[in-house]
Amino acid sequence: MIERLVTLISGASGLAAIAIALYFFRFGRESRDRLFHIFGWAFCALGANWWLVGVLSPQTEAKAWLYVIRLFAFVLIIVAVVDKNRSSKK
Repeated sequence: MIERLVTLISGASGLAAIAIALYFFRFGRESRDRLFHIFGWAFCALGANWWLVGVLSPQTEAKAWLYVIRLFAFVLIIVAVVDKNRSSKK
C-alpha cells in the first residue's frame, strides 16, 4: 500500500514539475528572457526525476544517478540566477 502511495505522489510531483516547466517556457517566450527558459529546463529535469522515482520502485530513490538528475536541475537554476545577475549589470 505504501508503495502505491509513493508512486502516486511521485507521479503528481512529476506532473506538477512539468506544468511549471511549461509555464516558464511560455513566459520565457513572451519576455524573451533566458532565465525562464533555463528554469523551464531545470523543472523538466525535476519532472523526469520524479517520473523515474514513480516508475522504479521507491527503494531505488537512494541510487546515486537519481540524485545526479536533481543535482543537474539545481545547477541549472544556479546558472540561470548567476547569468541573470551578470547580464543585468551590463
